[in-house]
Amino acid sequence: KTYMIQEINGIKVGFFNYVFETERVNGQKSINGIAVSDESAPLINSFNSNNLDAFYQDIEAGLKEMEEENVEFTVAYMHWGIEYQTQESDEQDAMAQKLCDLGIDALIGSHPHVIQPVDLLESSDGSHQMLCAYAIGNHLSNQRTEYMDGLAFGHTEDGLMLSLTLHRDTDGQVSIEKADFIPTWVSLTSENGAAYYILPLNEPDKLEEKTGLSVSGDVQQSLERTNAIIGEGVDKIQNALPLK
Repeated sequence: KTYMIQEINGIKVGFFNYVFETERVNGQKSINGIAVSDESAPLINSFNSNNLDAFYQDIEAGLKEMEEENVEFTVAYMHWGIEYQTQESDEQDAMAQKLCDLGIDALIGSHPHVIQPVDLLESSDGSHQMLCAYAIGNHLSNQRTEYMDGLAFGHTEDGLMLSLTLHRDTDGQVSIEKADFIPTWVSLTSENGAAYYILPLNEPDKLEEKTGLSVSGDVQQSLERTNAIIGEGVDKIQNALPLK
């Protein structure tokens, strides 16, 4: 199957996960510039930017199979976008809109190593909404500002976690009832040897007391970077809840 189904507290959720293909190597499909054997290629969900129709056909077929298995909510994980760009690309925009039109309920992206905007998309016929996080940045990472030649802007230290609460109403319709966006920051301390901490920034004022780390300045800068990128989209989503 090209998807996975997980029953979560009585609600069947279907998951897709796709990665972009790179230039072919000796005629073979490649991922991240590495050729994939003919035997392994069918085991990887991937899309070719030069043939997106085939990708959309795969999604449509998968959604139809999910429907037959009584899936009630769908999530697409997309490995896509341009590294270190804090704005999504035109291709991401077009693909996200198409996935919304096909009926995907939530899209969560990765690969750029930085956070990109979140948005609420509406299908072309106005019948469906999709929560979209174009890229959720770095979670566990050693891409420190001081190591990033020419990219010393801090965004590679930032990440974003999403927590979606689903609800089934009396008519059986499942919707996103609550959406929490939790910024994270990767802290590195050299006390007693190098130690990394992935810090959730939903309660920044309590971090130093809870961790014993002197991080208030860095945490504030990380929050400002993240909120500048996702703030508008988060407000748009929160004001529209529940999403059906």
